[in-house]
Amino acid sequence: MHPAVIFVLLASFVSLTLTIYTFRFRRNRGILNFCLLMLCVTVYSFAYALELNATILSDALFWNKMEYFGISFIPAFYLLFVLRYTQTDGWLKNRYIPFFFVIPLITVVMHWTTSRHGLYYRNIHLESLGNLSVLAFDRGFFYWLQFLYLNFAILTGLLLFYTSYREHKGLQKKQFKIILVGSAMPWLIMVLYTAGVGPKGVDLNPFGFMFTGLIIGYGIFFRRLFDVTPVAFTTVFRDMREGVIILDANQRVISFNPALVQYFPFINDQWIGVPVSSFPDVLGPLKNLLGKHSLAEVEFPCELSSGRRFFHAAISPLYDNRTRQQGRVVILFDITARKEAEEKLADNEKRLAQLNTTKDRILSIIAHDLRNPFNQVIGFSEVLLAQTGKCSEEKTREILGYIHTTSLKASQLLENLLQWVGAQTGMLSFNPEPVDIQVLLQEYLDAHHGMAAGKNIRLYHSYGEHCTFLADKNMLGVIIRNLLSNALKFTASGGEITAGYTVDNDGVTIYVRDTGTGISPDKAERLFTQPFNESTTGTRGEKGSGLGLALCKEFVDLHQGRIWVESLEGKGSTFFFRIPYKLPQH
Repeated sequence: MHPAVIFVLLASFVSLTLTIYTFRFRRNRGILNFCLLMLCVTVYSFAYALELNATILSDALFWNKMEYFGISFIPAFYLLFVLRYTQTDGWLKNRYIPFFFVIPLITVVMHWTTSRHGLYYRNIHLESLGNLSVLAFDRGFFYWLQFLYLNFAILTGLLLFYTSYREHKGLQKKQFKIILVGSAMPWLIMVLYTAGVGPKGVDLNPFGFMFTGLIIGYGIFFRRLFDVTPVAFTTVFRDMREGVIILDANQRVISFNPALVQYFPFINDQWIGVPVSSFPDVLGPLKNLLGKHSLAEVEFPCELSSGRRFFHAAISPLYDNRTRQQGRVVILFDITARKEAEEKLADNEKRLAQLNTTKDRILSIIAHDLRNPFNQVIGFSEVLLAQTGKCSEEKTREILGYIHTTSLKASQLLENLLQWVGAQTGMLSFNPEPVDIQVLLQEYLDAHHGMAAGKNIRLYHSYGEHCTFLADKNMLGVIIRNLLSNALKFTASGGEITAGYTVDNDGVTIYVRDTGTGISPDKAERLFTQPFNESTTGTRGEKGSGLGLALCKEFVDLHQGRIWVESLEGKGSTFFFRIPYKLPQH
C-alpha cells in the first residue's frame, strides 16, 4: 500500500476518533455540528484513500463519487459550527438552515451526473504517479462553485474565531487560539493544492483536515476544549447578576464582569492587573480576606455614592487540567434587600416584645392598680348605704372625701394608661399649637390646690418672662400634671412645691421643685431609662403604678426635648423638662 494511502487513512482515523469522542459533548452549543463536520471529513478521507488505492478508472470514479457525500457538506456544517460556537447565530432561525445545504446538494447532483454534461469534471482519466494512480480532470463551473463556498465558509469561520479571540482573555483566549489555528490549516493547504503546490494529482485537503483534527484533538484532551465552551462560559460570565472577580495566582485581577461595575462604578478596565493589596478601603473586608489566601466567605457593608449596600463574598479556587491552583474566583452577591429585611424583622421583633411588655403591664395595672381604687370606692359606698341615716354629717363628709380622692386617683391612672397606650401603639397624634406656658402652669397648680391643702402643702410659682411657643398642649398638660402629682405624693405635710419655667434663645425649660423625700443617686440615674419604673410608696402610703414618669419621658421625646431630675435624698427633688422651639415633623 502506497504511503500516501496510509496517511490519508490515518487522517480518516483521526477524524473518526474526534467524531466519536466529541459526540459526548453534543448538547454543548455547536458541538453536534462539529461532530457532523468530522463525520463528513471521515467519509471524505476514507473514500479518497480507497480512490488512491484503486488501479482501474471505474473503481477510482466510484470512490470519488463516495467522497462527495462527505466533502460537499463540509462547508455547511463548518458554518453552522462556527455560528453556534461563537454565538453569532441570533439571527439563525430553523427555517434558514436548509439554505446552507443548497450548494452541497447541487454539488452532489452535478458531480454524480458530470459524465452527461461535463459541468463538474471533464476529460477524466487515470495518470500514473510513480506507484500511484491518480484521477486527472478538467474543472467545470460547479467545481468552482463548491470551491468558492468552501473558501467562503472557512474564511468566515476564521474571521469570527479571530474576532472572538480578540475579545476574550485568559482561558477563553487560549481556547479560541487553538480553534483558530486548527481552522486555518485546511484553508492554507487547499490554497496550496489549488495553486498546484505539492505532488501532482494528489488531493492534499484530507491532510489539512487531519491537521485540524490533531490540533483540536490536542485542545480536547489537554485543554478540555469542549468541556465548557468558551462562549457559553462568557455568556454566563457576562449575564450573571452577581459580580465576579477572577484573580491569578499572584493575587492580581485578570477579569471581572459587568455586574461588578454596576455594584462598584469606580471599577474600570484599568483594574486589570491590579493586585489585591491595592484595593480601595471601601472593599477593606474583602481585601483582608483575600490577603489571607482564605477560601472562606464574608459579609460586609459598603458606603457607596448610591447609599449603603451589603455584599456577601464567596471565594473559590481555580485549577488547571493538572489540578494545580492557578487563581481564585470571587463572587459578590448584593444582599442589601436581605439585610434590610433582617433589620426590619429585628425591629419588628423588638417592637413585638415591647408590645408584649406593654400588654403585660397594662393587665397588671388593670388587675392591681385600678382594681384597688374601685374596691375602695365600692367599700366606702357600701358603708354609706349601710349607715344611711345613722352616720353623722361629719362622718359622711369624711367618707365622701375618701371616695372623691380615690376616684380622682383612679381617673388620673386611667387617663395616664390610655395616653401611654396611645403613644406606644402610634395611635396618639402629635398636634402642636401655640401654648402660653404661664397660663398652662397656673391652670394645673390651681387644679392641684385641693390635694395640696389636704396634705398641708403650700404651692408656689416662679414665672420667667412671658412666653408663647408651639407644642402639643395636651401632652404638656399630662407632663405637668404627673410631675405635680409625684411632688405631692413624696412631699410631707408642711412642705413646699414650686412650679416655674425659664426661657432662652433655643427653648423653654419647665420645672417642678419639691421639699420631699428626695431620690437616691442610683435610682435617679435609671428613673427614665425603663418604660416602667418601680413605684415607691408616698409619704401617706400613696401607691402608684410607675406609669407617670414613663409617660412624661415618652411625650418629651415626641417634642425632641429632654427630661431629667436633680435630687438630694432627704432634701427634695427638682424635675426639669425642656421643649425646643424647633419642633420635629411627625
